[in-house]
Amino acid sequence: MELVPFRAAIAGGVAGIMTFHGSMPALDSTGAPGTLSRAVLTTLLRDTLHFNGLVITDAMDMRAVVDTYGSAEATMRAVAAGADVLLQPVDATSAIDAVTAGVVLGRYTEARLDSSVRRILRAKLAVGLRRRRLVDLDSVRSIVGDSAHDWVARRIAERSITVVRDSAHQLPLARLARTTRVLSITYAHRPDLGAGVTFDAELKRWFGGMRSEYADADDPAPNYARLLALSDSAEVVVIGSYVAQNYLATTLNVPPQFAAFIEELVKRGRHPVILAMGNPYLLQQVPDVQTYVVAWAGFPLSQFAAARAVLGSARVSGRLPIPIPPYASLGAGIDFVPLPLGPNGLPK
Repeated sequence: MELVPFRAAIAGGVAGIMTFHGSMPALDSTGAPGTLSRAVLTTLLRDTLHFNGLVITDAMDMRAVVDTYGSAEATMRAVAAGADVLLQPVDATSAIDAVTAGVVLGRYTEARLDSSVRRILRAKLAVGLRRRRLVDLDSVRSIVGDSAHDWVARRIAERSITVVRDSAHQLPLARLARTTRVLSITYAHRPDLGAGVTFDAELKRWFGGMRSEYADADDPAPNYARLLALSDSAEVVVIGSYVAQNYLATTLNVPPQFAAFIEELVKRGRHPVILAMGNPYLLQQVPDVQTYVVAWAGFPLSQFAAARAVLGSARVSGRLPIPIPPYASLGAGIDFVPLPLGPNGLPK
């Protein structure tokens, strides 16, 4: 199951694949992370899947490799495993020294390095760096943000939205009157300035009097009592959690205070609509919620797709590509047909 997208990408001519710093015992019984595993990068990726493009490591300054192996040793292990590009080393000069030291120490041959150099040169040739070495930064927005690309991104976001639970039959929300008192709470790290902005803007097109609140994931003493008081005067409470995995995180779990806040809403009969905009496994910490939607990411397009999904402005057909044990199985997902739409794209 896990290799299906990789086979498809390779068959489609993908130019580069990034490695993973996590251990995959089914592929390498030594416990070595994928980035440093010859069994993964060479035996599987090169020999079995026949990938001939660039193998690019994840950041080499990440704790998963540096704390365990040290920077120099991790560098040599990555090269020996089959990596072509060492991304973001702790120190570039030291990394270069470690690469050459690996040849001197007999960890790999100079021919092994030459094979990576050839792939890098072929990649540079393929993108025309011989003719044009610099990118016009002013053109990035028009090229990447081309309408065709935007359409594909919107479709991907829309099709990814997965309604895992709706036992309270709250969705779609647009079946409610536009005067319904809705409280939308965005839970995110303070530097994530875009969290909830697009989502709330789309919901406010239907629920004009919707109230938006923010809960800071970095606040050591959040005032959830205030939010509980606000929820008591709301008819619908929607909570979007934008806390996702990152290279500094030591756990995917949200703080127990936030989970307890959601559970208290459930106990009070508020039936909160929970949207996992980052970590899909949030359900494991709040198993009693009755409406749970996974939107996977907090990007504006994902927020827009999630808002349209819960309102009923778009079809919902997503399926979980992972299980959320023991509460949701692989392939779980509830279909919703969109409500009849008016010319403004909102339900009639």
